[in-house]
Amino acid sequence: MTALLITILVKEGKLRDDMTLNQALPGIPMLGEFHNVTILDLLLNKAEIIAFQSSDYEDPALFKNLWDSIPARFPNPTQQRREIAKAVLALEPIATPGSKVIYSNVGRAIAGLIIEMAADQSYEDLLIAKIFEPLGMHTARIGGWPASAADASQPRGHYPKQGSAIKIKPQALDEVIEKLSGFKWNSS
Repeated sequence: MTALLITILVKEGKLRDDMTLNQALPGIPMLGEFHNVTILDLLLNKAEIIAFQSSDYEDPALFKNLWDSIPARFPNPTQQRREIAKAVLALEPIATPGSKVIYSNVGRAIAGLIIEMAADQSYEDLLIAKIFEPLGMHTARIGGWPASAADASQPRGHYPKQGSAIKIKPQALDEVIEKLSGFKWNSS
């Protein structure tokens, strides 16, 4: 959904997929290593931003800050995304940007912030107006951050397990992108 919103904003001329994080996030401090990472790199999981996939594998203090402290201090989702971006873009990349594909849950939060800054609307409002409503997704909902442990149906970050990749038909994705944005993208 986040990549689709970016595609729509590219079509509308509000973003470019080759736009760097430094260009797309004015006013957000970041290490120099992230300055030339593009939006496309971010979407392709090549930005080398921390994964934030499991408390078992990451620095407990950092995990607590992202999972508990930021949401407690900043109840507004846009503010949370801004603070998350500031926190993680100040950390050393986990590899040389562009060198590996490493899924990052916080990378999606940063992409959401980029969307908000480009469109001057909240990610949630844009998701409803530009994707849910046009596709007739009347029962779709947006989960909060962090996911509630008490609500098993709430969306939450994930981490890959070997053999668990979901395959989708590229033509199905192409059809949705074309319907929502008019953008012809041949993913095959």
